[in-house]
Amino acid sequence: MGEKQTGTLRRRGHGLAEQILVRVRYSAALVYVWERPMSLLSHAAKTAVGVVVGALAVIAAYCGLTATQWRLGFIQWSRQ
Repeated sequence: MGEKQTGTLRRRGHGLAEQILVRVRYSAALVYVWERPMSLLSHAAKTAVGVVVGALAVIAAYCGLTATQWRLGFIQWSRQ
């Protein structure tokens, strides 16, 4: 007559706790995937990777500033 419901039906709604747990597990997996190869690299290789990433960031920032300056220069030129 009155069958007892188990917790599985209630948990199917994916409450806030389950969402947080999934995100924490996903973040932990990403950290592991990144840290594992990095731990196998030597100190010199890590330094080289850091220098390359830093150089790319500087180049991207310089290109962004240059593009902004070109755009501002074009706007001033077009108003003359």
